Amino acid sequence: MRSTKALAVMAVLLSSYIAYAVDTVSAALPVSGDGAIISNGSIIIGVDNAGQLGVPYREVPGLLPDTDPAGIGYVALRDGSGSITGAEHGCLCEGWGIGVDTNGNGVIDRGDVRGWVNNNAGFYNVEVESFTGTDGGTTAISSVIVRDDAGDPMLRIVHEFSPSASTPYLYEVKVTVENLTSTTLGSVVYRRNVDWDVDPTPFWEFVTIQGVGSTVRLINSGDNGFIRSDPRVSNFEIMPGTFRTNFIDFGPDDHGAVFDLQLGPINPGKKVTLKMFYGAAPTTSDALNAINSVGANIYSIAKSSTPDYLPNNDSTVFILGFAVTTIGRSVGLVIDESTIQLNQSNTLICLVEPAAIATGTITVTDPLGNTYTIPVTLTTLGDINGNGILDNSVTVIYPDDFPGATTNTVGEYWVECYVEGDRFRGMFNIPFNVVPEWIVGPIAGMITSFMGLILYKRWRR
Repeated sequence: MRSTKALAVMAVLLSSYIAYAVDTVSAALPVSGDGAIISNGSIIIGVDNAGQLGVPYREVPGLLPDTDPAGIGYVALRDGSGSITGAEHGCLCEGWGIGVDTNGNGVIDRGDVRGWVNNNAGFYNVEVESFTGTDGGTTAISSVIVRDDAGDPMLRIVHEFSPSASTPYLYEVKVTVENLTSTTLGSVVYRRNVDWDVDPTPFWEFVTIQGVGSTVRLINSGDNGFIRSDPRVSNFEIMPGTFRTNFIDFGPDDHGAVFDLQLGPINPGKKVTLKMFYGAAPTTSDALNAINSVGANIYSIAKSSTPDYLPNNDSTVFILGFAVTTIGRSVGLVIDESTIQLNQSNTLICLVEPAAIATGTITVTDPLGNTYTIPVTLTTLGDINGNGILDNSVTVIYPDDFPGATTNTVGEYWVECYVEGDRFRGMFNIPFNVVPEWIVGPIAGMITSFMGLILYKRWRR
């Protein structure tokens, strides 16, 4: 079964140059080529022309012999010996992608501008501007252009690989996304995915993902390393319980990691930088210490399995991590009416700024202490509070969208907008001195009839 997979992958790789010529604008360099095999002595990385991992194996004096010690024929991510691999067996499924929500519906879909590259699945709308790096060196830099639907440059994405100054077990990858247009790009999503295949038990590894909930900029995660690097493609689980949640040592199985990160908004001519890390450490303890040393709050680690099918914590552990901040995020709440009448509805808007697609809840507590909570996803891009900062928001109607809720009690109704660790509270009320609209007419009729009777009696006198 695995050999069939490997043959299929090789066929894809051998035909890739033909497919690439069809899928993308002609470029100064091919998207997939020789790239460079670089090392800091503890890690060996094969960086391809567009910043993805995976290049043909070749001899690199002082680093790799003329014959591949792993017997694979490609180099993506290895330990310093070159014999233990983490992402090469079966397929070169490591890659990245980027999407811009140009139609403003809050998600990356087929109508949006996208670019992606993956040596197994191919690539789309990526034009290599330049690549610098030499075999046996320590650094590599890739610069690519992603164009809009009119063929004009929209984004420049630069990947800079260099040894971490904090630990020998990590390479720092500085990812810079530049807005080449004259308009603000509100939602820009960067995807990175890898199929972990860890020696000596490739296709049978234990995977960990941590950092879900640490920042609203992480909008998607899971163990499906085989997923296409196109951020339009929806994620799904390989092992149950791995989608958008933290987990430790799930396995053994043939799986990996995928992360989608919100980098927007990016103003015209401006750049956003993301710190990413790839690496290999001798043990799990060494891997976690390396992650902590660089401040990576989002990460995946992968390890082989023991003969008893348990996590092997004392063999080489491979690492993909990110250091991501919330960049001054704030959560807000807009309540349409501060005072309403009995049995009326009210519009509630929960927002997060700067724009970052996020999940959360809205809870309303009525005057009797009853609480009504619904889950929400903040995807609508705009500037709800009019302060000039793009935000993502969600609009709901109370009580219509809250099962079992009513507004038939006089008093204060407290509203809480909770978004992944941050909350904001507001209130609307139904006062005693407001006559409900639905009885104003009947009361007026009764008063009119009563006055008519009084006048009638007076006239009779």
